[in-house]
Amino acid sequence: MDGKMKNVIIGVAVILAVLSVALFGLNSFASSNINGAFSATEQSGETVKEIKVDAFRFGYNPSTIEVNSGNRVRILINNTDTTHGMRIPDLNLRSTNGDTVLEFVAEKTGEFKWYCAVMCGEGHSAMGGTLIVK
Repeated sequence: MDGKMKNVIIGVAVILAVLSVALFGLNSFASSNINGAFSATEQSGETVKEIKVDAFRFGYNPSTIEVNSGNRVRILINNTDTTHGMRIPDLNLRSTNGDTVLEFVAEKTGEFKWYCAVMCGEGHSAMGGTLIVK
């Protein structure tokens, strides 16, 4: 192997190492933010209510979430078995295929049904929960 080829291989290895460290760091950051069902974090001076929801065939835990009107809400979807998602039709909210975060400001009070946004098997149509905005 000539010197030029060694340099290319070393360069590719360095790039892969940097990407691995970056991805591991992001994964660690995400994991640290989804521990515990409820937490509050700051985002540009604004409090965000984070809620971890485990999604599994064919349900959610918790299946009911309560927030106050005016809260900035970040729902962290922890897919435990396959890819799921969340859509809340009455609020025009939807996590897209593979997204694990649904963030919004709870402006409208009431009870809103949510459903799985990704076809996940025979029980998919019965998979859902309730968001209560007080």
